[in-house]
Amino acid sequence: MTIIVRTLPIPGGVHARVVQLFGPFVSDGDHEDFVCSVKDVTRDVNRVIVDCAELTLINSIFVGKLVTLHAHCMNRNTPLIFCGVSRRFMHMLHTLGLDEVFEIVEDEAVALTWQSREQRTGECDA
Repeated sequence: MTIIVRTLPIPGGVHARVVQLFGPFVSDGDHEDFVCSVKDVTRDVNRVIVDCAELTLINSIFVGKLVTLHAHCMNRNTPLIFCGVSRRFMHMLHTLGLDEVFEIVEDEAVALTWQSREQRTGECDA
């Protein structure tokens, strides 16, 4: 299990924090490493991207950590976007109903140019 956190510029002069996950996340140590790595992930950024392209295995405890991260980002009004989600992981998210809660896009490039559902449907243009 490896976690790489980096900050990238996005259009509009703001920044995104990208959290790349590599390997399995199934042990207690993996979960704690994740929590420590993303503790301040929303600081000074306008978007958090979790890149799951190299994620090989997860368990329900890790999914719970992702839900907690989602709530943390929501409380800070910082969008959380998942990308590179495998079919297997997507099936798990769908089964849990989280595919309707999480923003999920194809890859990091799409996540960097992402717009909220409201922006895409024009609901913000009232």
